[in-house]
Amino acid sequence: MALDERDRSLIDELRRVAVRRLVEERAAGLSRAGWGALATLPATQRANLRVALAMTTAAGDPSEAGTLFLQSLREAKVRGERWSAAAEAELRRLLETDRVWTLLGIPEADRAAGLHGWALRRVLAHLGAGGRIAEQDGGRHGA
Repeated sequence: MALDERDRSLIDELRRVAVRRLVEERAAGLSRAGWGALATLPATQRANLRVALAMTTAAGDPSEAGTLFLQSLREAKVRGERWSAAAEAELRRLLETDRVWTLLGIPEADRAAGLHGWALRRVLAHLGAGGRIAEQDGGRHGA
């Protein structure tokens, strides 16, 4: 039996739903070791990142928003709170095209087309929430 366009569309949508669910589960379960230097950011800095990205990624590309955020960090360093060079480098790596998928452990064959930006937003949202990041022992604590 050959699949028609409607069947393919349904299969694609089911795949996207499955990938979204997997991204949410994996992002919520990332260990602090998986976040690298980003896990060491104080809550205020994580909140600043979350707010900046929420404002700029609602309709746009989160990688571009993240790059603009990094640029604003460099410009603001003379005024106040500093991010470590390691945290900046880790965020820069996270904004790279395939890094979010690698961090989540999702192989290329399982990545749904068009979900990169969404997956990056979800990972950054979990980072910004801070309390949802699993401890290294795998246990979770409340937000």
